[in-house]
This record gives sequence, structure tokens and C-alpha cells, in this order.
Amino acid sequence: MLSIKVWAYIVVTMVFHGLGILTDMKWIACAIAVSLAIIAMMVTGTVHPSGGAIALTCVLSGFCTFDYVIRPIMLGIIIMMIVATIANDIKGLFGEHDHSPN
Repeated sequence: MLSIKVWAYIVVTMVFHGLGILTDMKWIACAIAVSLAIIAMMVTGTVHPSGGAIALTCVLSGFCTFDYVIRPIMLGIIIMMIVATIANDIKGLFGEHDHSPN
């Protein structure tokens, strides 16, 4: 399930776009989206810098639909999973080594 912060800043972008003030008031939309993301992260105890960056990117890029969830976010997740799987397989080829001092 996608977190509430993702829905919050997509809705902020959609509202500002729907009112026709996204281009003129983009700085306020950025502030509201990042603030909502930070508040949601603080409430859930999952604060991380990329959460605010994704909110800022959503508003600045002008994605005004829920396609933003599919394009950059899900694509990024898929790429990270592929890289993690490959790295894990490479690690398995060389075996586990204990490099701690005795």
C-alpha cells in the first residue's frame, strides 16, 4: 500500500493545477507538499530525506495525475530491486567471509 504522504502531495499538485494556479503559485504548492510529507513522516516515525525530495519533485515536475505513482516512484522501486537482487547474487557467488579480527 502506498503511503499517505504520496497521496497527499499528488493531491496538492492536482488541486493547484485544477484551480489553475500551479504555475503562478508553484512555490506555495512546493511548501505545502513538502510540509505534508514531513508531517506524515513524523507521525509515522519514518522520516527520511528522500520523502521530502519526492514531494518537491512531484510539484516541480507538474505531474497532475496519479501516473506519478507509476512512472518515477514504481520505476525507481523496480530498478532498486533489480540492482539489489543482482548484488545479492554476486555476493552469493563469492561466499560469506568473516572479516572480523580474531
